Formats: sequence, C-alpha cells, structure tokens
Amino acid sequence: MVAKLTLVGNLGVDPEVRYTADGKIVVSCRLASSYRKRDAATRDWVEATNWYRVTVFGRLAERLSEQASAGRLAKGSRLIVFGRLEATAYMDRNNQPQPSLDVIADDVLLADSRRGESDSAPGEADSGASAPFQAQPRRPAPTEAADLEDLPF
Repeated sequence: MVAKLTLVGNLGVDPEVRYTADGKIVVSCRLASSYRKRDAATRDWVEATNWYRVTVFGRLAERLSEQASAGRLAKGSRLIVFGRLEATAYMDRNNQPQPSLDVIADDVLLADSRRGESDSAPGEADSGASAPFQAQPRRPAPTEAADLEDLPF
C-alpha cells in the first residue's frame, strides 16, 4: 500500500539541484504548508506551519531545474505537489538517527508566478505532461460593461 498525498505550500528556500553518481538529476526543496488551529490553553486561533522535504527525480526534475534557472521557481513560490510518502532516517546534531517522512514527487505544479508572468505558453503543456505551469488560468477581460437597467432584479 502506498500513501499518496497532495500538498499545497510555499518554498522555504530555493530548490537544490544535484546529480547522482551516474549523472541523474535530483531536485530537492523544503515546502511550508500553513494552517490555523485552536490553541488548547488559550482557546485562540493560531497559525501553524508544517514543513516537508520534497524530492523530485527524472524528467520532472529536469523541468523544475529549468524553471529555477529561469527564475520562475524560487523561495516563496507557491507549489502544488502530488506524490507519495517515504519513511527515511537522518542523523541529528547529536549523531542520533531520527525518523523522517519525505515526499517523493510524482508531479509538481507551479500555482503562481512570482513576477505575474505565465510559466508556459497557452497549449504548450498537454494534460499528460509533468511540467510546472500556472494552475489558475487567466480570465478573459469583459468586452463591454453591463448596463444596470438591464439587470433582472
């Protein structure tokens, strides 16, 4: 059984691009996802943040690397990540093993553009492509103003 998930959050730092010993590209990043919760002691609503380590391999990593090189994927970028959880361990500062749940991305979408630009030309990415793109399509501008006397109420 595989745990699949969808994360929406912002990059905490610029993505890190590295290569394996056999030359395959790997992109890693830290994603912050915030939510509100009620503090048990004060009963006030407080903002809380979960941090996730996201790792991307293969063609998707190549495309994310290109987006980062072009300046469209950097700290603060809002992403939607589709992937699976993988249990790993890391060594803490005291040289003790600590458990960790990492996200291995199957697909990553760029939910906004930092400079208000579109990340891909219309029709450039097909529905099966694993490429980041602007998740919210631009709405066409209204062609004419509505006449208030024509409204039915």
